[in-house]
Amino acid sequence: SRDWSSDVCSSDLTPLFPYLSLNSASGSPQMDLAFRGQPNPEAVLYVRSPIRSYWRTGVFDHYEGNAWQNTVEDEPVLQRTRGGAYQMRLPRGTFAGEQFVQTFSVLRPQGEAVPTGYWPELLQFPATSLSTERNARGGTVRAPEPLRAGISYTVLSRKADYTAAELGADQAATRDTRYLQLPPLNPAVGRLAQAVTRNATNDYEKAAMLEQHLRTTYPYDLNIPPLPSGRDAVEVFLFQDKRGFCEQFATAFVVMARAIGLPARIATGYLPGDYDVLSGGYVVRAADAHAWVEVNFSRH
Repeated sequence: SRDWSSDVCSSDLTPLFPYLSLNSASGSPQMDLAFRGQPNPEAVLYVRSPIRSYWRTGVFDHYEGNAWQNTVEDEPVLQRTRGGAYQMRLPRGTFAGEQFVQTFSVLRPQGEAVPTGYWPELLQFPATSLSTERNARGGTVRAPEPLRAGISYTVLSRKADYTAAELGADQAATRDTRYLQLPPLNPAVGRLAQAVTRNATNDYEKAAMLEQHLRTTYPYDLNIPPLPSGRDAVEVFLFQDKRGFCEQFATAFVVMARAIGLPARIATGYLPGDYDVLSGGYVVRAADAHAWVEVNFSRH
């Protein structure tokens, strides 16, 4: 499959910290859902690209109620082409979308994750080796050490071009059970997901209905109460706080999707940023840190 369609909304501290607390203290990357952050206008990346894209840095597959873990193992070091670029494997399937080149300039130190546009094919990067995540399908790229300010690198990506009709004619790919994993949940979460999607005629409509419900029912708000100890983050968001920011929206979408059999995962990175007309590039700030959802369809 081409595998993942995006939807909705390392070191201990990264530029993602204003909204996302990412750490690796447990031995694998983790996103802490109890974290509460605030915007930071500091510029962290400058990106020259002809296409607006989310600049993706990581994925999370294992939900624990108050955090997301990444259980996807690192793949062996990527091999360089004769021209010195690193070759990436696109997700399976046919990409009809155009190729586009991005040039990234790192303005503030990052973790080891290398931001790229969807989906990376080739990277020119100033390191002796790069790795990707095993079985991540369109996976994220990791450098051997944290990215320092002043580094520049170039990425060739392929824009995936899906239509609603194509996705509506497909079924969700349920072969990889990692993306259906759930801890014990309040049954009300599953009942709500079923109710929201009861009129859907296909899996794509189910995903679209979940997105629409979350967008129109719950206000976006950075100033939400602390997550009570021992409570499930999705239950608190849906039925108690009833507001939140990207972490809460994306987590609720993935958990509700999984509850009705749609394989989904969390992706993290940055929004495109502000386009600067004079320089022809995007200024990406710490406040552009974002978490969103990817849903897996069989042929796309």
